[in-house]
Amino acid sequence: LLLAPAAVAANKKPAQKPVKGILLSLGDSYSVGWQELPGGTQGSTHNGPADQLVPLVAARGWHLKLVNLGCGGATTTSMLTASSVGCDPQALAPGATNYPNQSQTQAAVAFIKSHRNQVKVVTISIGGNDVDGCPVQADPTACVKANMPTATRNLTKIVKQLRAAGGKQMRIIGSTYPDVELG
Repeated sequence: LLLAPAAVAANKKPAQKPVKGILLSLGDSYSVGWQELPGGTQGSTHNGPADQLVPLVAARGWHLKLVNLGCGGATTTSMLTASSVGCDPQALAPGATNYPNQSQTQAAVAFIKSHRNQVKVVTISIGGNDVDGCPVQADPTACVKANMPTATRNLTKIVKQLRAAGGKQMRIIGSTYPDVELG
């Protein structure tokens, strides 16, 4: 009977060292938790996927501070374009710092470089606004098909810039909207 606890301890995997750092959230309204608010208004909240990810990964030993540079209404083009600098304060995540002289990607790269080896995870939720006008078109599928090559090229550029700034150890997780045509 006294050997049972020792046998259980011997079969346990060694405890992994907790990961501490920053989760950087980028993208559109999904990244800032945009939703219907009480009173029929809409706005950003602390209910977005990035906000939900922080406690989920904490349970697995990843203690991350969320920094959200997302901007409701962003597209893959606006994330890259120098003429699309900053974000309307109403479209930012609650309490987020704006980046008035940079595109979202420029702000993200600068943040990663200024927090060398601290940004452990980058989430990107983008793409829905690149095709948001398609469901009302006569041929929504053709519209999506026509818009996707540009979105794909832009996203490739965004990820390459983030990877160059943060290195191979930084994790990048991408997501987008559900298929709006299925609705």
